[in-house]
Amino acid sequence: MNGNNLRLRHLLRILNDVVQTSEVNSSDYDFVIASEKELLATIKKDEIKTEEVNKNLVAAGIEPENLIEEISIDEQRIQNPFDENPYNGFLTKQLRKESLEKLKAFSDRTYSATQLEEYAKCPFQYFLRRILFIETIEEPTEEIEAFELGSIIHSILYTFYKTIKEQKRKS
Repeated sequence: MNGNNLRLRHLLRILNDVVQTSEVNSSDYDFVIASEKELLATIKKDEIKTEEVNKNLVAAGIEPENLIEEISIDEQRIQNPFDENPYNGFLTKQLRKESLEKLKAFSDRTYSATQLEEYAKCPFQYFLRRILFIETIEEPTEEIEAFELGSIIHSILYTFYKTIKEQKRKS
């Protein structure tokens, strides 16, 4: 037996003294839902409406009405993946006429290779930068910029010489 196994056994013995432990098998976790994604995959809309399931969802911090809506949206997307609806990314039916005209103008444009690369990397960031013209805010730095330092020095020197000048007048 090598030193690592010995240390591990010693650690487990100490842990067993401090914490109550019991042996479990993987089958003990067959009915455990670990994520919202697993919940959506296993639960049906009719089950949510039962009092017991509804109570457990609320206790877990999940709103049953919102869950029912999410399941309906997922069902729509799965049943009709190419439908033009907001859940598949089509927003044209809800847009005003002027917004549709602006989008039409973008569809007629010629795009550069850089713009296409940006879009391929992240369509949402492309939308923010190129369509909405929203730029990322620069992270503030701890260092003082040269122009800021110059302004501070000028302000200090102005106050210093002004104070000296006033003291000379008084004396």
